[in-house]
Amino acid sequence: MITELPILKENYIVAFQTGSGLLPYKVIKKEVIPFIYDVLEENGNLPPLSPVTQNITGLSPFILDLSTLQLTSIQNVQDMFNLTRQNEVLQVFTGIQPSYVRFVYKQPITTKMMALDNNITVSSSFYQQGYDGFISPFNSPSPDTEIFVVPGLSFSMLLINTVTVPVQPTVNFIINRMQVEKITDPKTIQDIQSGRIPAKIVSLGLPFESVSSNISASFGGGH
Repeated sequence: MITELPILKENYIVAFQTGSGLLPYKVIKKEVIPFIYDVLEENGNLPPLSPVTQNITGLSPFILDLSTLQLTSIQNVQDMFNLTRQNEVLQVFTGIQPSYVRFVYKQPITTKMMALDNNITVSSSFYQQGYDGFISPFNSPSPDTEIFVVPGLSFSMLLINTVTVPVQPTVNFIINRMQVEKITDPKTIQDIQSGRIPAKIVSLGLPFESVSSNISASFGGGH
């Protein structure tokens, strides 16, 4: 249920760890948008995903790697999470059906999340990572699937069929669309860092990689 998700509200502070510094923002306004995403239809009417470990001619691969989350039903929307306003942030949660479909985020869109050392990441021979619809049901996305989008840093997904029949996955995004205001006062930033001012601290990207160069410079990246 949406009411069970940790939705950021007006006057909340969210601070982004990018790998090269803390970027704090105050939420000015918000709107929560449930968004049903038909994966196959919105990506050019793709065929269903092949059964697990099989890539069958005429079907999509059983691990479907989406370069972006496009909307072919709306002309020229190549990436639905590409932000054009510098004072906009999205907080997103994801549910999926059928329940045995698994997904892994990519952020930046060229980098798989949930990667471990020794190159332990999703591949055609190793697909045990990610969330599925049992962990994060379509109608009740898990708080654990939270991901943030800031200007210059979109996200995409891998989808994995884990069963022996073709599947047609559908995603339910719960999108908290926020207007934010950058916090620049040094004392306030120091108090956020020390914990004297409550804030939600968000890590962007993988733990040992900086995404500063991906974030729009006018938002606070590029350094």
